[in-house]
Amino acid sequence: MTAGYHALREKLLAEGVLVAHETDQIRLTRTYAFDSPSSAASVLSGGSKNGRTEWRDARGRTLRDNQQVAASTSAVTMPIDQNVGPA
Repeated sequence: MTAGYHALREKLLAEGVLVAHETDQIRLTRTYAFDSPSSAASVLSGGSKNGRTEWRDARGRTLRDNQQVAASTSAVTMPIDQNVGPA
């Protein structure tokens, strides 16, 4: 884990945003907005993590998988604006 993530983890523990939970686990006590999925995964796990591959939905799909599906869906359904370009 980077020094910055370690410092954030210690700060959140001191403030009670993170608390010990069972053996070798911590949990959030309230909503906290991390800068990125990777920072959330790293701070919560205590090690360097890629949030796009660590976070999974209830069906087991990674955040990366869901982002790719959303991007391909929006690319297909977004209308093409004929007036886009320099004025």
